Amino acid sequence: MMQYTHTLIAQPRDFSPYPTQVSRWYRALEQVGAAPFGATIRGRTPSGQTRLTTNPFTGKQRESILFDYLSFESLHEMTGRIAALGNYAVTIAGQGPPVVAPMQVEFDGQRYDDRYDYAVRCLVHAEPVTTSDPHDDSGAAMRHGGPCVQEHDVGVFRSPTTWDIIEVVGGGRARFWIEFEFGKGLFPTVGRTLDLLDHRIVDIAVEVFNTEFVQGCRWG
Repeated sequence: MMQYTHTLIAQPRDFSPYPTQVSRWYRALEQVGAAPFGATIRGRTPSGQTRLTTNPFTGKQRESILFDYLSFESLHEMTGRIAALGNYAVTIAGQGPPVVAPMQVEFDGQRYDDRYDYAVRCLVHAEPVTTSDPHDDSGAAMRHGGPCVQEHDVGVFRSPTTWDIIEVVGGGRARFWIEFEFGKGLFPTVGRTLDLLDHRIVDIAVEVFNTEFVQGCRWG
C-alpha cells in the first residue's frame, strides 16, 4: 500500500540548521499540539557503505546508501549526539491526528479522522540533494534524495489526486527539509498547489529556523 509524505523544503538550498534549532522545532510542535502522540525519537546517519540493488522489473541496478541507526531517550540527548554529524535524519514517530493536524487526509477517497501512524522527520545533508519527485522517466537526474545530477532549482512533483505535474520554485534541491509522514494509504487531496500544511506549522518552522520554506511531496 502506498504512503504519502509531505515536505517542507528550506530556502535557500544550502541552508542547514543548528542541532539546537531541530530540538526547538520539535518542542514547539509539542507546545501547539502538532506533534505525534506517544512519540519515540530515533535517527539515522550514513554508515559510509553502499550496496547494489536490482529492479526486478527493469533489471536496472541502483546503488543504495546503508545507514547506522540511532535511538534517543530525549531531545536533549538528540541535540548533543547529532552536533558532530553533517548528514543525518531525526524522526519523532507516534500516532495522529494531533490536535493541530498538518492537513486533512483521506483513505480511499473518504475523509479519515481515526488514529493513524504519524511521523515528523528533519533531514540534513552535507550538500544539496534532489527534493523533486516527478514519478516519470527522469531517472537519477530527479531521484528524491539523490545527488543533484543537474541544477534543478524548480521542484517537480506529481499530484497523487490528478496525476498532474506541479512545479514549485525553489523546491528542486536542498540541504535541509522536513517531512510529515502519514499512515499507509492516507493521502490529502492535491489540486494545483502543494501549499497544504496548516499555516501555524509553517509559521513555527519559519520562526524556529529563521528561514523560508516551500512545500513539496513524495509518495509511492
